[in-house]
Amino acid sequence: MIQKFRIGNLNCLCASGSRDRITYVLYPLDDLERWLVTASAQFEMSIVAITGMDWDDDLTPWPAPRVPAGSADFAGNATAFLDELQNRVIPACEKTLGVVSPVRNLVGVSLSGLFAMWQWMLCDTFDNIAIMSGSFWYQKFPKWVADNCPVTKPGACFMLLGKQEPHSPVSGFRPVGENTETIVDVLKQHHIDTEFLWVPGNHYQYQFERLNLCFDFLRSH
Repeated sequence: MIQKFRIGNLNCLCASGSRDRITYVLYPLDDLERWLVTASAQFEMSIVAITGMDWDDDLTPWPAPRVPAGSADFAGNATAFLDELQNRVIPACEKTLGVVSPVRNLVGVSLSGLFAMWQWMLCDTFDNIAIMSGSFWYQKFPKWVADNCPVTKPGACFMLLGKQEPHSPVSGFRPVGENTETIVDVLKQHHIDTEFLWVPGNHYQYQFERLNLCFDFLRSH
């Protein structure tokens, strides 16, 4: 059964599963509600899907030029969004689901994957992360990870990227493959449990297949 509620502008869909393991998903995906019911049983964990955030502003870590150009620049409001997750969303969702001191995971895609990596370098709110097609083309992000990666970091990170993504017609997106591999190397140099897969397709393709890969990884960590 799905429980639904709002916190400010955010919509929370909560599927009850295990009370000692919970995964938060930042992914505005069609048919997500139906998938949540199946996945919470299949992967033996509670799952919360969060939508309603300002995708371009709430998930970006600092102001940066828009890619592709042509509209307002990215605002870089991730610090405020992280604070809302930590102090409002997580306590409310875990109280609703009866979850106490769980293993806590975060799944992101595109800019929410960027957010997932950024916050994981800064804090221990989430034990493990899984990232689909993270927007690691974002201005100065690989260097920021190299400069801010913790000396020790418990937990594990799973990343995947579509093989067609570095061939984007938008030149600003093309560094994503090289930048993702750079970040993987940084994490491994710090002895952080990291797995990276190149998968068929492009950005936002094979959505449920990719989600299932993420959850297979998280279930084992």
